[in-house]
Amino acid sequence: MSESSAFQTLKRNLCLPRDRFERVENGLGEGMPDVNYCIEGADGWIELKAPKLPARASTPLLKSQHPISQEQVNWFIRQKQARGRAFLYIATHTHALLIGRNEVVSNGVQLNELPLHTLVSRVALWSSSVPVPDRQRWLDLREILIA
Repeated sequence: MSESSAFQTLKRNLCLPRDRFERVENGLGEGMPDVNYCIEGADGWIELKAPKLPARASTPLLKSQHPISQEQVNWFIRQKQARGRAFLYIATHTHALLIGRNEVVSNGVQLNELPLHTLVSRVALWSSSVPVPDRQRWLDLREILIA
């Protein structure tokens, strides 16, 4: 799965007609996330990562491809200081998961060292197998984004 297809999947499954969900390409703001959204008046940001699964389940998921950069962590820190919403969304061909701003700030680039099963079981606010099995799982994710 690519970041582009992860974006389209999120937009298709989370958004209602009045919601805004936009991809942001900004070469000026180092570390700025890929997506800005406004859902039911709740404005937030999502950093997308779409790594391929490593051959071994114990291998870190993000380390060798699509790692979280220190600039991205620094952006999340500034967003937390401003009390704004920010999330990390990771999509592979078998799993999708959402990691909250506080976890990115607390764990920083150390998230790059974790295998998928640890990210799912210890760090993620929301996770699902892919394809997401039912509409309720998407509604649960939507509620986290606007809480």
